[in-house]
Amino acid sequence: MKRLLLLLLLATPVWATTSTLTGTIKDANGNGVNGQLVMQLPVPAQDITTSILVDTVPVYFRLVNGAVTGGSVLYDVATLQPTNLYYQASVYDTSGKFVMGGNFVVTGATFNMGAAPPTSVTTSNISYLNPASVTNVNTWTAAQTFTGGVTISTNNLTVNSSSILNGLSTSSNIVPTAAGGTTVGTTSLPFGNIAVGPAANTTTTFTSQATSNVNFFLPNSSGTGSLAAVQYCGLTSGATQACANTVKLLPIIVFGEVTLNTATSQSITSLPFTAAADYSCTGSDLTTAAGIVSFNTYAAASVTIQESGGVNTDHLRYMCIGF
Repeated sequence: MKRLLLLLLLATPVWATTSTLTGTIKDANGNGVNGQLVMQLPVPAQDITTSILVDTVPVYFRLVNGAVTGGSVLYDVATLQPTNLYYQASVYDTSGKFVMGGNFVVTGATFNMGAAPPTSVTTSNISYLNPASVTNVNTWTAAQTFTGGVTISTNNLTVNSSSILNGLSTSSNIVPTAAGGTTVGTTSLPFGNIAVGPAANTTTTFTSQATSNVNFFLPNSSGTGSLAAVQYCGLTSGATQACANTVKLLPIIVFGEVTLNTATSQSITSLPFTAAADYSCTGSDLTTAAGIVSFNTYAAASVTIQESGGVNTDHLRYMCIGF
């Protein structure tokens, strides 16, 4: 009795998705076949609903006037791995002579063998599951969802030039593991454009047109930064002085204060400009309101500040702007 119970458990795919064979099988003359129907998987498989390994052992059915009787239920191939599986069917008469055969994709709660046409499939149609490897390169052809997050410890996350890295929800952030230890892009492989903004079509796009490496540093201060443009009007002449409105991409603004050392003019040195024609200065006298501050003798890194109408010990303030 115990042996019979064990055999029943082995023959029946408990809790798996199964199909019961029905229908009538007839020969070429339209007569119901008496004999045997043999159903067999071409390769071993696994039922994904129960993780049960399914062998290629033949399953036998009696044919009585063509009616399929006896035998066991079959696994539904829709729940088997590898995918695109089928059963190889062979029909024999009572003398053991082969009558007919074919390949059948057995699926559904019941499967009518008499009404189902054979399927033209071969072993090459079977698609084996390629499990992910932790040591080899994996190729994903469909969208993947990782609910536990993704950690890349040593190597880079590479996205090819035709792909877009999508999937960041409104509640997601890209956060480095250490402050100040992460770089976006490199000098040899920079990003072409970086777009940021609160919503679609309200973005700011950063695009570099530099022909050499340029380092951009945000000011080390609190508050709101400014992207004020500096335009150079150039040297004009004539009755109408039209400004050229040339935007300078790397403007420089310097300002400071000097106290005249018993002289009406003094030289301001170590300025950050590269040519005498690349900047201009203006100033005011903080000590004598009527004092006039002017500049002359421009050089690449120096300029002479001069005061008139005041005292040669007055406190002056100046500002120079250029590129």
